[in-house]
Amino acid sequence: MTKDLNQLFNFEGMALCIASSDKQVLFQNDSCKSICGEKIDKFCNKCNDDSNKLSHKMRNIIKYIENNKKFTLFYPSKNKLSHYKDFFKDRHFTKREIEIANFIIEKDSNQDILNKLKISKPTLKTHLNHLYKKAPELKSFRLESN
Repeated sequence: MTKDLNQLFNFEGMALCIASSDKQVLFQNDSCKSICGEKIDKFCNKCNDDSNKLSHKMRNIIKYIENNKKFTLFYPSKNKLSHYKDFFKDRHFTKREIEIANFIIEKDSNQDILNKLKISKPTLKTHLNHLYKKAPELKSFRLESN
């Protein structure tokens, strides 16, 4: 039966976790398992985190509770990043701009980006200004994280 459910709930890279009211995982599809590991009959702190500080590997999270079961549906970030490769190419992003844009999509803070790239604040500001001119929609990733 789990195999049938997995085929039913394997939506184009979307991950699904179903947990009981005590946060024990009852079902997870293959995408969810690839991120969280095998969690059936165990507690998963990634899918069942109520603080909304979910793993950086998850985006576009939808949570739904019915009949004492919590459904968590999310889109793994790696799928989202691959979607943007052509977008970056079309906008003529430099290698560094692509790197920084990926960090933005991953919802890293400016301080995280500075630490990872070992660059100065003015340098990051310059890159961000160029990015936002080429792709103003990247600002929405910053708004979502606040």
